[in-house]
Amino acid sequence: MAQQLELGHYLRLGRGEEKSGGRSKTALLVDALEAILAAIYLDGGMPPVREFILREILAPELERMEREGGALPMNDFKSALQETLQGLGMAQPSYVLVEEAGPEHRKTFTVEVRLHTTKGDSGAEFVGRAQGSTKKTAEQDAARQLLSYLASRPQSVGAKLARGSRSAEQH
Repeated sequence: MAQQLELGHYLRLGRGEEKSGGRSKTALLVDALEAILAAIYLDGGMPPVREFILREILAPELERMEREGGALPMNDFKSALQETLQGLGMAQPSYVLVEEAGPEHRKTFTVEVRLHTTKGDSGAEFVGRAQGSTKKTAEQDAARQLLSYLASRPQSVGAKLARGSRSAEQH
């Protein structure tokens, strides 16, 4: 949303940050949006903040979802996986770095996420494996694979997943 509002154009950056593309860095843009919300709050209280969020953030996203017929975009698959497994009463997965390849400036990380059938079980029921330019990227992709696997499991688990996603939508 900060990109759509073109907040990067209004940032005052140091030379180094300017050269490294700071105007389009997600972390800086999110901080700028947070600062704007804080300023609106300090100036007028919660009602103007709520109005701004509804008008500038939620309404455009809901319109996009309606046009594309999709759900909310998910990009934190690790958190979604953790919540799903907790809801199913299953043990948390383990993330294992299985390979690090390439030169120091261009490494590739291979990560496995292992689903354990019981909390004390050392064997894995399913292993998601992914590569990425960062460990975090590889972990997220492996977690996405594991979520897909869980959704495809027999009805008892699939039903619990469906109930969990419906209750999450209601909150």
